Amino acid sequence: MYRRLLFIFFAFLVLAIGALSLLLVKGNVNFSLLEDATTNTPVRTQAANTTLRMVPDPYYFQAVGRAATIEIIIGGSNTVESVQFEIGYNLFQVKDVVVRPAGLFQDSLVTLDINNKKNGRYSFAMKKNNALFIKQNSVIASVSFIPVSTASTILEFLPKTSVIARGVNGSALTSAKGATLFFSSKQATVSASARVR
Repeated sequence: MYRRLLFIFFAFLVLAIGALSLLLVKGNVNFSLLEDATTNTPVRTQAANTTLRMVPDPYYFQAVGRAATIEIIIGGSNTVESVQFEIGYNLFQVKDVVVRPAGLFQDSLVTLDINNKKNGRYSFAMKKNNALFIKQNSVIASVSFIPVSTASTILEFLPKTSVIARGVNGSALTSAKGATLFFSSKQATVSASARVR
């Protein structure tokens, strides 16, 4: 009698595991809850919905050799924990590139700050002690540089740029737009803060 009950129990267990495995392989199971490692409480997964852009774009500079600054704006609706930028620039048209936290991330911890002057690649990462819910477009960093040529050029986000947000698997970044730099002796430079919308 006990052998028969034991056999039925194991047969049912094998069938249940097989059915669950089949559902997982076919992708029909949607796990909408994850466990937050810091609090051991379930959190709902969220869709990636964070954007980065440089402003103003386009940026008109009026003098070669004079320091200029643009700002990085974050938008979307995720709760952001950290941001990593990889910014590409032309070594023959821009020099002395420096990224600094600003605005919402003014008091953040900088975890990466490397300017590869041989390849024109600036890697920068920062994180907040407390995650921030992004309600509107906000400044999170400034990029200062010195134009060394009157030729137009771009500052662009490279593929390693990412945003880590609570409840989002992988990067929460959906788009990242750089800025085009133009020389103009006539057009005034628009304040980056005035372009935040």
